[in-house]
Amino acid sequence: MTALETAKFALERDEKELDIISRDMVKIEKTDKVDGILARYRITVNLGDKNTYIIRKGSDTPEPVNKITFYADVPYTYPQCAVRVYFGTKQGLYHVNTWNDDNHRQCIDVWTKYSSIKSVIEKTLRAILYDEDVCRYESMANSLAKNWQQKKVREGEFPIYPSSVLFRKSIDISKPSVKRTKSVKTNPRCHPVVRKVIA
Repeated sequence: MTALETAKFALERDEKELDIISRDMVKIEKTDKVDGILARYRITVNLGDKNTYIIRKGSDTPEPVNKITFYADVPYTYPQCAVRVYFGTKQGLYHVNTWNDDNHRQCIDVWTKYSSIKSVIEKTLRAILYDEDVCRYESMANSLAKNWQQKKVREGEFPIYPSSVLFRKSIDISKPSVKRTKSVKTNPRCHPVVRKVIA
């Protein structure tokens, strides 16, 4: 099996894990083929009468919204190499684990043999709900959000919903499936050039 065939096989296998995510508030779409990557997913979360918070480009003030979209780009070297998760150039999640950079990248922790497209999408969905089980204050991408976010937790505003709302009713998950390790060898093939980004 070639490297590309291996990547396609692994992605097809791991895509099936996405079935546990409830489609009541989450829409997952595989977009048209994009040059430079194996696949791109567009994930839209509709929170109904609740709000998550975004930061717009050029602003440092969080803004409440009840709908948010993020993207997951899968490299040709999947599953050996990490999926890239980001919100796009115009706005991003206001969260300690989301970079306030040009593409508002989401921190997905260390990529290991246990990581998958499902694990990074799940972690980002939990971050959107401000689930403290996946929040890492010891490894912040946006330290400016720390005091604000912790205050919302103390006041009982976060999490927005219990994370169980993300999963189909037959699934009982109380902890994230993301597994962490202390160290990992960097694979130089894991940083492909992404020719297109979402505006």
